[in-house]
Amino acid sequence: MWVEAGFDPESYWRQTPRLYDIAIRARIRVREQEQQGRAWLAWHVAALPKMKRFPGLKELLGQRPKARVQTPSRIEAELKRMFGLKRNEPWPVAQPSAPCASSSDSTAAPSPTD
Repeated sequence: MWVEAGFDPESYWRQTPRLYDIAIRARIRVREQEQQGRAWLAWHVAALPKMKRFPGLKELLGQRPKARVQTPSRIEAELKRMFGLKRNEPWPVAQPSAPCASSSDSTAAPSPTD
């Protein structure tokens, strides 16, 4: 198995059981990744002719355009657009709610769950 995995036959005798196991597992992982790559390629070769719109090379390779840096003003403008506010419209200010009776208030009536 050592030679089948592509290792030098002479180095077999210098391996400990642990190093042998690590090397074989790593080679198996590499072979599995190569197989997945071939399966990906075969699938795409079969699927691409069936596509209505042929993707560009960058899209096919998974290369995305660089993200634009968003300034705070641009983020604020986008949030306003999402919430239906106009660009120059100020943010609505929440009104303070009425004060609640504290639980330590001895004059408060007990709740039905007490």
